[in-house]
Amino acid sequence: MNKKQIIPLIGLISLMGACSNGNEAASPNTIAEAELTEREEYMLFATSDQSFVYDFNLGNDSKEASIWIEKYEFGELVESHLSRMWTDVEGSGFILFTFSDTHINPREKAINMGVYGESGGGGGTSIDEIIGEEADTEMTTWASVVTDETDIPEGEILLGSYSISMEGNSMQSLSPEFYEDIEGNLEEIEDYAAVYIFKAEFNEVDDSNQDD
Repeated sequence: MNKKQIIPLIGLISLMGACSNGNEAASPNTIAEAELTEREEYMLFATSDQSFVYDFNLGNDSKEASIWIEKYEFGELVESHLSRMWTDVEGSGFILFTFSDTHINPREKAINMGVYGESGGGGGTSIDEIIGEEADTEMTTWASVVTDETDIPEGEILLGSYSISMEGNSMQSLSPEFYEDIEGNLEEIEDYAAVYIFKAEFNEVDDSNQDD
């Protein structure tokens, strides 16, 4: 089995930034799935089992960006904010989520997440454990809900999902209806040991606590 090299998030972000050619959503106040270069794709492939990258463009604005992950186990919401972070971002930038095996415990996943704009940003790494019967072959399915350039809405935006089955059975991609009404379509994920839903939100920067 090929093992991916797990590197700290700051190292991964530095590598991504070093070879970025300004991939960004074209219009102000928009977000889109990133069009990665071959080099960026190779780096993410070498350091993670699955990755999701989204470019955003805020124009000349600064906003508070929040990203987080919701986790479902066998159709039940068990973590509404498995990981969550806030940071101020300016101009154009990107959001990153990656999932990797830890190679220490076969049931553990290392999850990197971060959001970065022209003036900086932030991110972090967490370890999450998968429950369920252990299988010889772990099955996964994933999807980006945001693909083409999309206006950044008021309120949260659902970016994508990563699903895992530990039973070795075949998996089906989640339907468009699932993303439109997760609570009303939980039967789609009742057999999945873990479903990670990642989201983002952009709000006006709160200057109320700053001194004049």
